[in-house]
Amino acid sequence: MADDGAGPEVVRRLSAGHLPAGVRVEDGGADSLRLPGLWQGEADVWLVDAVTAGGGPGSIVRLGHDEVLAVPQRHATAHALSLPEGLRWIALSYPEMAAVRYRLWGIVARRLSLVSGLSDEVGAAVERVVLEILGELAG
Repeated sequence: MADDGAGPEVVRRLSAGHLPAGVRVEDGGADSLRLPGLWQGEADVWLVDAVTAGGGPGSIVRLGHDEVLAVPQRHATAHALSLPEGLRWIALSYPEMAAVRYRLWGIVARRLSLVSGLSDEVGAAVERVVLEILGELAG
C-alpha cells in the first residue's frame, strides 16, 4: 500500500487510544459500496485518506464538508469512483444519509505503489493527524 496506507494507519493508532464515548473509528477500505453500512445513523463522518495534490509529501490537506463534495471526478467510469464522487453517490442512493456532514484530512503521498510501509514524510504526517483529531475530539 505504501503511502496509501496513511488512512488505515491513523485508524489503527486512534483505535489503540482512549476515545470519547460515542466515537467510533472504522477502516472504510477501498469499496465505497460498504460505507453506507458503516455510517448509517451518524451525523458527522471524519475521513482520513492519502491524496496526491495539495503540497509536498507529508503535507496535510484539510477540507470541510462542502469542499470535499466539490472535488471533481477526474475520470469517466463508475468502476473507480473518487472519494468525493462516492460520497455524492451515497447521498443520492441513501436519502437518509444526505444530511451526514464530512471532514477530510488528506495526507499528501510520496509514493503510491505495491510496497509496504509509509514514507518518512507520511509517517510523520500520520502522527500529526492523529494528534489533531484527538485534540478536536477533546475540544
